[in-house]
Amino acid sequence: MKPLTYKWPSIDLLKLLNIPEGQKIWNAWLTMCLRKEDVRDLERVYYGIQRGMDDIVKQKLNDKNVSSTFIRMQRSIEETAKKIYRKKYPNPCDNPLEAKNHMKWYEVKKKRDHEFELWLKRARF
Repeated sequence: MKPLTYKWPSIDLLKLLNIPEGQKIWNAWLTMCLRKEDVRDLERVYYGIQRGMDDIVKQKLNDKNVSSTFIRMQRSIEETAKKIYRKKYPNPCDNPLEAKNHMKWYEVKKKRDHEFELWLKRARF
């Protein structure tokens, strides 16, 4: 039987949580990815933290703090990726106040949002 291969390595969340000023570093990294429009790096870390959380759960080391931090990290990556998709492929329907005036762009927005959902599925562990 062929051994299981992974896309990217696991990220040790327990070490990551114990970094002093870790939240500032995390936010700086997210901002850098947004500026560079680096979805690939977001994908790598998204996958890595999910694998890391899987390792923690298997070792029964998860607690409320670790779980909530993991969820926040995962969500912040998803939000940053969504901002990148919106920045790369702007659409007038992104503004709900103007969307009714630009219904011809709705299908394009729908397609872009579908591409984003496919990216999320591809990036998951």
